[in-house]
Amino acid sequence: MDPQVNFGPMVSERQLEIVKAYIAKGLAEGARLVHGGLQLDRPGFYLQPTVFADVTDEMTIAREEIFGPVMSVLEFKTEEEVITRANAAEFGLAAGVFTSDLTRAHRVAKEFEAGTCHINTYNLAPVEAPLRRFKIIGGRSRKFRACVTTLYRDEDDLCLDE
Repeated sequence: MDPQVNFGPMVSERQLEIVKAYIAKGLAEGARLVHGGLQLDRPGFYLQPTVFADVTDEMTIAREEIFGPVMSVLEFKTEEEVITRANAAEFGLAAGVFTSDLTRAHRVAKEFEAGTCHINTYNLAPVEAPLRRFKIIGGRSRKFRACVTTLYRDEDDLCLDE
């Protein structure tokens, strides 16, 4: 394995199939596949990092947590618009801001209702770092919430790649 790569496989074949179904749904709903989307031909449940553009708020890939290497890029006109749209989401585990204006990035990230906000990167945090919970996380059952409560913490997290 390449020591420069910090990206692993899906946790199970079932999760791989779930993520592949989200990719198919993104295409079917009109999102434009910019990169990836294919399973790698190697042992394990590896999927190429996937980036969609031309994503709208109504699309499934914009509304649901995928728990896989899929990024949806949504356009906006004003900061207020993008903050309102992002905070309207039912889920809030993570968010990302990509811009050359770091002052703007920090201003917008501060307003997002998300456990972790990434700037000019995504999932850069070490895998052993705890996650911050915000809103609904991956499920609604009491049993699930009881399990994840100990895995998530409440401090603000910001991951930045200049």
